[in-house]
Order: sequence, then C-alpha cells, then structure tokens
Amino acid sequence: MIQGTEEWRMARLGKPSASRISDMLAEGKAGAMATTREDYLYELACERLTGKPYEMFHRVPSWIEDGTENEALARGTYEVRTGQMVTEHPGKDDGPIPGFWASPDGLILPNGGMEAKCPKTKKHMKTMLTGKIDTAYIYQMTGNLINYGADWWDFVSFDPALPDNLCYWCKRFTRAELPVQLVTDGVKRFLAEIDALVGRLEAVA
Repeated sequence: MIQGTEEWRMARLGKPSASRISDMLAEGKAGAMATTREDYLYELACERLTGKPYEMFHRVPSWIEDGTENEALARGTYEVRTGQMVTEHPGKDDGPIPGFWASPDGLILPNGGMEAKCPKTKKHMKTMLTGKIDTAYIYQMTGNLINYGADWWDFVSFDPALPDNLCYWCKRFTRAELPVQLVTDGVKRFLAEIDALVGRLEAVA
C-alpha cells in the first residue's frame, strides 16, 4: 500500500489521523466545542456513514498538492544530510490507540521517524530563525511517535526554492520532549465522540 492511493484512502476511512490532532484537541470559548473540532467530527462521521473519503466532496487545494510532491525531495535531502536511511510506510491504525491512524513521512529504523513540511518560503525562513514549530506539527509528530512506538522524531522544514545552505532545517524531539499523554488522552476521547455521533445520526436516519 502506498500513501495517497485509493487503497490508502480507504484504509484510513473514518479514522482520526495524526495530521489532524490539533483539530481533535482544539478548545472552544466558554466551554463550547471548537468549530474545527466539530467539523472534523462530522467529516469522519460522513466517511463512516457514506463509505467514501471526505475529500471526494471537496477539491484539494493546489498548495497541498505541491507540498506533497516536495516531500520526496525533503526525504532525499534528509538522508544526505544525516546519513540515515528513510523507510516509507503507508500508515497503520493498530498501535497503542486502536482505530487511530498515522501515516509518517518516514521511519528511521529501528526507533525513530521524521516529519517533513514544505511550507511557503517566508514561513520556512522564520522557522529557521526562531526555531519555533507550529503546535499542530508537534501534535502530529507525537501521534506518529505514539503509533509506531518510537523513541524520537525529527522535524524537517524544506524549501527547494532556496539555496542549498538555506533550503533545509531539522530539529530532533525525544519522546520525553513531546506531549505524549496529552495526545493519547485527547485522541481516545475524540474516538469515543465519533462513535457517539455516528450512533446519533444512525438513530435519526
């Protein structure tokens, strides 16, 4: 199975994904549910009830497609810069949190992995200068690390538009540096809420 294929889309159908943990953990104001969290609940409920990937109902923005194409370049650059071989894996949902899907950008066997982001140039440069990484990416790395039982995960920012000395930036996170318990609890709670939502929708159908 290869990431991005129809087989891969069907394998992860209706399952919360590591790339969306920030939506799962989003908090609304005054105790209300955050809009992004509610939207993701309904997206997954839609997939479970229709048997179709939610993206079939909405066109994928071109900038997402461009970022996906550059991920292969980012992996190759990572291998050259670190001397570590990257193993691609389509993803799985049979880790410590059953039903939770994670598709890593690469595994560094036996105990690590990497997440590659290919942002717009200004964001890449800002990341290099500040060393600050979006919380959403931190959560995504944590979800991948949990699902694969890894000890560490590397974050890579890559922009092929820049010269060799500026196109690549990497930072490693150990398990102790990532919010493992927060993500674990949040994903389990979200899974229970999807089940409840699907049950309510089926009851009124």
